[in-house]
Amino acid sequence: MKLRYQKYIIRILLVVILVTAGLIVVELQAPGTCPVYPVFGIPACMVMEIYFVFIFGSLFIPYEYIRRVTFYSATLLALGSSIFFSVNEFLGVGSCPRVFSLPIPLCYAALFSVVLVLVLGNMGYKKKI
Repeated sequence: MKLRYQKYIIRILLVVILVTAGLIVVELQAPGTCPVYPVFGIPACMVMEIYFVFIFGSLFIPYEYIRRVTFYSATLLALGSSIFFSVNEFLGVGSCPRVFSLPIPLCYAALFSVVLVLVLGNMGYKKKI
């Protein structure tokens, strides 16, 4: 069974994966661009990239139960991380990178895109009455 809004989710995720990959390249060239997880010391853009790739890959799993578990677990992990770093940015504790000299930090863009993917995915799994 195909997800109802799968083509929109795929497009959103491809854009997010490409932007995050570009951010990883910048992080490798100039360390300190991305915020770092406090416990692990791993840049957040690398972990978020893994989450987004898992969400993207889950859309192509043929078994519906495994697809849903993978989709929701990866999406909720990404949501938790993006909320954590967005709150840190809002409180001034951490600093998220800005791209293309836009005033919006990427933490907020990641939060928006994860919520959008979660809402579209949840709407796509609802059964028709």
